[in-house]
Amino acid sequence: LFLLYPIILVRKCVEGIDRGLVYALKDLQIQISSGVSLFEAMKNLSGSEHGFVSEEFRNVVQDINAGEAQDIALEKLAFKTESEFMKKTIWQIV
Repeated sequence: LFLLYPIILVRKCVEGIDRGLVYALKDLQIQISSGVSLFEAMKNLSGSEHGFVSEEFRNVVQDINAGEAQDIALEKLAFKTESEFMKKTIWQIV
């Protein structure tokens, strides 16, 4: 049972990302189409309530604020996440 717990946590996180990804991407699209830069849109998304998606973008924004290039921070997210939908989406952005 204790060996399965990390797997259960990962699945829960992936399901949360997949559940909130559509709404988060719609939010991102609306912001970018209204003239907001990609970084500002990601910053706004990280502060919104899209669950695990907001947490992942919060990490990306922190990396960028720490001096990392935007595309490198997004690539790190694509490699780190277990959600296939999130991976495909991030690779399209990069």
